[in-house]
Amino acid sequence: MKKVGYIVVGLLLACLVIASPVAGIIVGLLGLGAYSLVRAVRMKGKGSKGRHDASGRTPDGEAGPGGRPGRLGYRVEPRPDHEESVEEQEARFRRSYRAAFGCEPCNARPDGCLIADVEECAGVDVAKRGEHQGQFARYGKGAWMWVLVTREHIRDGRYEGWPTIEVWLDGESAGYLTPLQTSRHYFQVPEEGGVTQAHIRQDNNTGVYHMRVELPPKHDEIFLEPFIERRPAPRRDAPTPVGPPPPPPRRR
Repeated sequence: MKKVGYIVVGLLLACLVIASPVAGIIVGLLGLGAYSLVRAVRMKGKGSKGRHDASGRTPDGEAGPGGRPGRLGYRVEPRPDHEESVEEQEARFRRSYRAAFGCEPCNARPDGCLIADVEECAGVDVAKRGEHQGQFARYGKGAWMWVLVTREHIRDGRYEGWPTIEVWLDGESAGYLTPLQTSRHYFQVPEEGGVTQAHIRQDNNTGVYHMRVELPPKHDEIFLEPFIERRPAPRRDAPTPVGPPPPPPRRR
């Protein structure tokens, strides 16, 4: 549409120049000046994005001149001097969020190697939430905890025998990943298992709890068929950490 508009304006200007050269030149100069002014105003508006607005806040949540938090509701770490990647930016926001809201695990850490720093991970939904509501309610909405993740096989249902990543909370199974999510994170979990963090969310409408486990960014999806066991071996027991009992549900 813009090109059509330019063509129409050009034809009208050409007709005007033919009819009256002096008037055509004057109109052309005025049009060029107006176009330059509009471009300058637009470029100035784009350059102001990301800077402090009238309230001293920034769109990305960084503190304004008065030290007030941004629109995200918490203060974000300042940008580094170098141009950061998308992954580095996400890690910076996650560190800031966790520091602002005290997202520290409230249970004992199980034995095992840490898969990755939690700031470098992203939350992945854990399936079978309906079978673990009482377990999640012991911690409550917004709670963070240490969990153990292991390579297992689904024991029943449509995908019986398919490989999965099972999540263990304080020695009890807390659910497992769907085949799709397993195909994206399977090789991130060592054969002997690994330690990471998880947190509890709650649906505001239904009140149902669900867990999200922190895993590194997904790798390319793999075919799970070679790992299928038609007769899965008995489930192994996860180590039970020694520590204080789970805290009471949080009131928010």
